Parts: sequence; C-alpha cells; structure tokens
Amino acid sequence: DADADLDRALQTVQEHLASGEVAAVLVEPVLGRGGCVDPPSQFLPDLLRLAHEAGTLLIVDEIWTGLGRAGALLASSRVGVVPDILCLGKGLGGGLPISACLGSDHVMGAWKRNPGVVHTSTFQGNALACSTGVATIDSVRAQKLDERAARVGQAFQTWLRTSLGSLPPVKAITGAGLMVGVALDSGATAAAVTHALLQRGYIVVTGGRDGQVLTLTPPLTMHEDLLEGFVDCLADVLGNLRP
Repeated sequence: DADADLDRALQTVQEHLASGEVAAVLVEPVLGRGGCVDPPSQFLPDLLRLAHEAGTLLIVDEIWTGLGRAGALLASSRVGVVPDILCLGKGLGGGLPISACLGSDHVMGAWKRNPGVVHTSTFQGNALACSTGVATIDSVRAQKLDERAARVGQAFQTWLRTSLGSLPPVKAITGAGLMVGVALDSGATAAAVTHALLQRGYIVVTGGRDGQVLTLTPPLTMHEDLLEGFVDCLADVLGNLRP
C-alpha cells in the first residue's frame, strides 16, 4: 500500500530528525539506482516540512532526474518543492563532465559568514564544461525536451505495460518521464535479459535492491519508433527466456 509505505518512510525520517543531530536530509525526487521509483506526490513536500520543522536542510539530488529526464526541468518542481540545496550533473554537460551545487541565499551565504572556510576543487569552473552546461540548459528549454520527456515517457510506459504486462517475469513498470524501470522476478533474470539485449544491440543496466530492475533512460530526443522497436525486442527476449 503506497500510503502506508509513505507514512512509514516519513515516520522513520521524523524519528531520526528528533535526535537533533541531523545536519541535512538528502533525497532523490525519483529513486534512480534503486529502480526508477517515483514516490507519491506528497512525499517531497512532507519531507521538506519535516526537515524545516527540525531546523535542518533538505538537499535534493537531481543529478539523474534533472534537466528534463523525469518529465520536468527539475523533478522537484513537479510537486512545488524548492529545496535548500540542489545538486545537478550528468545531463547538465551534454556529454561533458560537469556538476553544480545550487542553494538559497541564506544557505550559500554561509561561506561568507565564515571566511576561514574555503571550498574548492581541482576542476572547478572549467570554461569549456561551463559553456556547454549553459548551452545544454538553453537547448533543453528551446526544444521543450522536459515536456517531450513527459509525453513520450508516458507513451513508453503504456507500450511496455501493453506488451509486457502479461509476461510472468515482469512484476512492475515504474518511473517518471524517460526514466523508466521494468521490475523482474529476480536479479538473475534481469542479468540474463541485459545480456540478451546486448546481443541485439541494446545497452541496458540494472538497478533495484537486488539488481532485478531494468533501468531504461533513453535520450530525451529519441524518436518514438525506436522506443517501440525496443519494446518489441524486450517482449521477444522475455517471452523466450529459458526457465
């Protein structure tokens, strides 16, 4: 039951926050390596409320979900949450390595309040990567790739459910935007499927607690025909698995 799971998760967080020793709560708005799990819409707002009531910060990790991947420019914005600190990466560089840490004026102003603390890194402020990051953001906005990911991702999940829903190894199809998980009955099954897909030209990685989830994150620009072709291939692989 999703509501019961939500209540248990929030209660666990609240119990830890009660110690007064938690500096910040760090969360992915959509669980990535854990299996592309999109939580109930109230989860993130409630988490923000609990963190602030305890006098601590909410850090949202959008390294995977951000820049359109989960069907919005920022996945946290889908539920109206503005975190204290936001982490970006992966898609931000359009293929080049870059990450960014953004925060509210109050939080980031902590550096100024203590001049003895210096934050630096070896590759900080790389000109080429930063220029690429700006161009990537401009491109995502101009092409409305976040809106496209929401629309195409919904169709992708529909095709997957239609083609795979009756197959015994398939237990669930989850996700948001073009960040989709196909949960299978075991990690061994998922490993066999990824190997078979690789033989057919598809690179798929696994996630979930036991590696039982196929994590599907195609390019935001991928044409629908290619996604439908992949679904047909996946259905064929799953339908011909040996016991």
